[in-house]
Formats: sequence, structure tokens, C-alpha cells
Amino acid sequence: TRLKIDSKINKKFSIGGSFSPSYTIRRRFSENIHNVARHQPWLPIYHTEETLRHVNQNTPGNDYFPDLKVGDYARQDHFTLFDLNGDGIIDDVLTNVGNSGNQNPYARITERNRSDRKFKMFGSFYGKYKVMSGLNFKTTLSGSLQDTKRVDYLGTLAREQVTEGYMTEINQKENYIIFDNFFNFDKSFGKHDIGAVGGISVESRDYFFSTITGIGFTNDVVQQITNATTITNGDGFEWQKRGISFVSRFNYAYDDKYLASFSMRRDGSSIFGSNYKYGNFPAASIGWNISKEDFMSEVGFINNLKFRASYGVTGNDRLNTGAVNPNAQGSTSQLNTGNILRDYYPSLALLEATSYTVDGSVQAGFSPLNIVNPELKWERLIEINPGIDFGFFNNKISGSIDWYQRTSDQLLLDNPVSGTTGFSSALVNLGEVKNEGWELEFRTKNISTPDFKWSSTIIGTTNKNTLVDFADSDGQITSIDEKRPAEWINLKGHPISSYYGFVVDKEIDFDERDRPYRHVGAESGLVYVKDLNGDGVLDAEDKTILGNPYPKLIWSFSNDIQIGDFDFSFMFQGSHGAQVRNIGDHYLFSHNNNRSLLPTSTIDTDFLVDKYFTNSMIQDASYIALRNVNIGFNIPSEMLSNYGISKLRIYATGQNLLYLTADNYTGWNPEALDKTSPTQYGYQRGGSPISKTVSLGVNLDF
Repeated sequence: TRLKIDSKINKKFSIGGSFSPSYTIRRRFSENIHNVARHQPWLPIYHTEETLRHVNQNTPGNDYFPDLKVGDYARQDHFTLFDLNGDGIIDDVLTNVGNSGNQNPYARITERNRSDRKFKMFGSFYGKYKVMSGLNFKTTLSGSLQDTKRVDYLGTLAREQVTEGYMTEINQKENYIIFDNFFNFDKSFGKHDIGAVGGISVESRDYFFSTITGIGFTNDVVQQITNATTITNGDGFEWQKRGISFVSRFNYAYDDKYLASFSMRRDGSSIFGSNYKYGNFPAASIGWNISKEDFMSEVGFINNLKFRASYGVTGNDRLNTGAVNPNAQGSTSQLNTGNILRDYYPSLALLEATSYTVDGSVQAGFSPLNIVNPELKWERLIEINPGIDFGFFNNKISGSIDWYQRTSDQLLLDNPVSGTTGFSSALVNLGEVKNEGWELEFRTKNISTPDFKWSSTIIGTTNKNTLVDFADSDGQITSIDEKRPAEWINLKGHPISSYYGFVVDKEIDFDERDRPYRHVGAESGLVYVKDLNGDGVLDAEDKTILGNPYPKLIWSFSNDIQIGDFDFSFMFQGSHGAQVRNIGDHYLFSHNNNRSLLPTSTIDTDFLVDKYFTNSMIQDASYIALRNVNIGFNIPSEMLSNYGISKLRIYATGQNLLYLTADNYTGWNPEALDKTSPTQYGYQRGGSPISKTVSLGVNLDF
């Protein structure tokens, strides 16, 4: 729902406002996709009389599942823990062809309720006053309110060994207000056009977060936290962020041929310490509309040709400011340290509640939460962008060509520190990263008649990422998952967050594995790697950069066609040159259950390593997608006039109807990366599948 009001009080003063409330109820997918997909296709959902015959229920001393009955959910270990010979011994090597002891994946989804209820209100008020000819003043008060209740109920039938359910309830609130006050001046005299903007913008964000977890639900009838027999966890806190910006801009144009623009922002943020709260961010651009020059009048096929160049600096203070929930996977944050208070108050010495033991009794106390950094300052993005705009043959062919260089310095990073500090990392300004490349937009009007119109657009961007400087941390090697500690390296002269590890030489032969059938289609978790320096010893000197997560080319190709009352459009989009570290293979191909060899194996084990240390899991992230398709038909107006309808359009749309990935990519979505950090980017566990959507609709105007 949206309400918009505009009112002109008199010739000089006008006011207005808009409101847009919404309330959504969403049920979220209740399980990690890799945990669902790794289960074996032979696993039934429910037990029948036939399946129970294969469950070890009646062997004396080994009746693992004596209480199973028809209709119960089936698990892999119901069948794999089986006394094959009747001698009371479970031969794990021969019979255990499963790869998971988790509950049935169907039960993990249907017996679990993860849902969100969210209320949002967006609104704004403005007042505009004409001070004099060409000079206006506008004040705007706008903001949003969000109130979310998130529930995660894991039912009594959804767990492996525990027969009691548990529930987590999260409440989140966010209030955002921004107050803008700007003067705007526009004046033309002769061939001169002048414009100027000056003003101030103040913003305020207030957040609230609370969570509570309870266990002891003996049934799933009433799914409320008050029905838990034990409250196992509870937490809640509030935090704020404040910002202020002083903005000025000056524009000048002479005869629409020579263009210039200059601006300056001074932004302040409560994130930083008192000495570095403010940052200055200038920008400038110039342009020459050469097609307006007299000497171009005889070049008939060129109707638009403009050379332009720009330089600008912008600031970033975003740590974990994109989500109220510090663990939210949908956060737009650039970085988070794992603790929301560390992210919002890095310049202050913070304490957290703790306990300690004195003379055998537990005492309440406090311990440091962070390494204070009062020197933390704004991250900067410096961009240089020369380009050309063109139009030929009355804009039947048009577009633009740009070269860009974007350099980010004073990067806001949660950098590893020595364990002697009592912490594993600290927020710092560190490093410089450069992205540069070309951008092309090419538009054509292929056919243009009253009854048939067809236009096309091609957009392409190339990019090269380089870590220019990383100070004392140059060559830093990091990992994310302690159980699967794949490595990244940040090395000057190479892309930041480059994948690092060993290069695969060959796979282990099938007949060398001690349990080759656990499970069907499984792979060994070990692989034979290359001795890159040829010294006969496998060590860190044999590791190398294996790839990076940054595409070299991103492109799109769209077409718009109109034939009479029919309209049709589509867009293909693709990305090429990036790699993704897909740890999903570790789950899908049961690597962890296939890490041992037969005692008679003759393999040189000195050159065997886990696959997650190698390029085996570095996969091509290229894709081509049919992003959208639209087809519509406008009912002729003469057929509608008798019904009081001025316009009726019937349409159908589709998104991602075609999605092609590289041959060696084994996941579901190379675009879906886990939330990590700028120095450990490109990690996923299969990714969430791409949703294909088809919609039918009607547009009516009365």
C-alpha cells in the first residue's frame, strides 16, 4: 500500500508526503541445501513393513533401533548399522554405504518451522520554498520503521537422537531517520548555465535485538516459547549509529558544449574515534560535447559525440550496518567481526559480562570485548573514469565506452593478530586494492516503424583486481572453517582473497580405497598432489595461487520487440573468468567418510592431502542466464470503451528460465557465496539453487 500527497500552498510554498506500509509473512527454507542434497537417493521417507526388515532391531546385544515402527521417518543409519552375518558384529567397511547419521531430510524440512513476520513503514515529508528566481530551499524528513519477529522451531521428529523439540525466538527492531536541508540554485544567462547545491543531511539509526531459546517441547501441538520446560539461552542489546554530511556541488555548462561539475562532501560517522569521525570526499568531472561544434555539422552520420572524464572520492564506514541481526546471512554489510557491538563501537574499549571462579565459588565479572582502535578512519574509494558517449545515424546506433580505475585504500578489515593479545583479530585500516577495466554499452534500433519496433542493448564490463599494498600483512594466509581449513592468500601484486593450496596430480585409484562403496558415487577425500618445486618433499613451498573469485567479464544482451499490440522482451546475462571455492563437494561426495586406504595400498602417502587444500574444489564460476522474459498484449481500446476501461494489458513474465554453468561446476548456484570477509571471499557449500519464476498478470487503467 502506498499513499502520496502533494499540495501547493501558494506560488512559493509547497508541501507533500508519502507513506508505504507493508506486512509480510515468510516461511524460510529450514535446512542447508548441502545437508539435504547429500542424502542417498535410496533413502525412503517413511518406514514400511518391508523397510523394517532391513533394520537391525532383533539381534541380541545389537538392537540399535528396537522402537522403530511403520510410519516412522527413515534414516540412513537405520539400514547401514546392520549385522550382515548374524554374528553380532557390525562390519562397518562392508555394510555402511551411507554418508550421514542425520535425520531424514524430509523431516528436517517439514518438521521444522522457520518463519518471519515483518512490519515495515516507509515515509517522508517535505516542504519546498521558492526563495527567489532560480533559488529554492527544500527540507525533507524521511525514514523507516521495521519490526521483525523470527521463529525457528525444530520439532520433536526433526532431530537425530533427541526426542524433545527446541525453539529460538528473535525480535528485531530498526528505526531510521534522515533529515535533509538543501538549497538549490539554477540560472541561465546567454549561453551559460549554472547550478549549485548546498546543504546538510543528518541521519540516525537505532537498533534493538533480543533472542531467547528454549528446549523440552514434548510435542509439537503448541509452538510457543512459553511451553519450553527449560530456557537455555537469552540475550538482548541495543545500539545506535549517527551520521552527518555537509554537501556542496557546482555545475557549469557553456552552450551545452563544455561541461564541468565540482562537489565536496564532508561526512561524519559515529563509528570512528573523535579524531577521525569526519572524512572529506571531493569529486570533479568535465565534458566536451564535440558533436555540438560547428566543424561537426558536416559529419552527417554523427548526431552525438561527447568526451568526458571524472574523478571522485567516496567514503565507507559500513562494518555491520546492513542487518539488525548480527548473524543474518542477508546482510548488506561489507564486513562484520562476529559481534555487533565491536562493529559499531570499535573506537571504544568495550566490556562483556563473564564469570570466574574464586575459592570454588562462581563470581560475576567483566572481560574485554575488543582491542580498542581510536585511530580507525574512513575507508576510501578513489575512482577515475574517462569515457565517450556516441550516437550515429539519428541514434540508430548509440552507446558509451568507459575506462575505469577504482582504488580502495584504508580498507576496514578485521585482521588477525597475535594470540598473546587475548584476541584472534582486531579492526584496522589496512591495504589498498585496485579494480580497473572497461565498460561498454551498445544500443541499436534495428527496426523502427509504426507497427514494428525492435531494439537491442549489449552491456559488457571487464575487470582486473589487484592488491596494491598490504603493509606488514603482505602474504597473509587465512582460513574460515576449522574442520575444512581451506586457505586464502593476500599477496601484493595478485587479487585480494586469492585461493591458495596444492595442485592436484591425480585421483586415488578406486581399488586402493578401503571402503569404495561408501557411498555409491562417493569420492575419496584424499588426492595425490604435485611436488611443484621438485625437491621430493611436500611442504608449504609446493603451494601456489589457485584462482580468485573475481569475474574478468560480465555482460548482458537484451532485446525489446513490439509488433502492433504485442510486446516481447528478454535479457541474457553472463559472467566469466571467476572461480568459486565450492566446499559442497565435501558433503555431496562423502569426502570425510573416504579418507583411508587399504592396508595393502602402495600409494606414496607423502603426497596425499585432503581435497579442500587443493584446486579440486576450485571450480569455474562462469554462467549464462536467461534473466527475464516478458510477453504482453494490449487489448485494443475500441474493445474496452463500453466497459469504462481505458487500458487493459495481459502479460506473462519469467525469471531465470535458463541457467547454464561451467562443466566442472558441481554446485547449484555459482553466484551464491557465503558471507565471509574481503580477505576470504568466494566460499560456498553448493550455494542456494537459482529460483525459476513464472508470473501471469493484468494491468488495468480506468
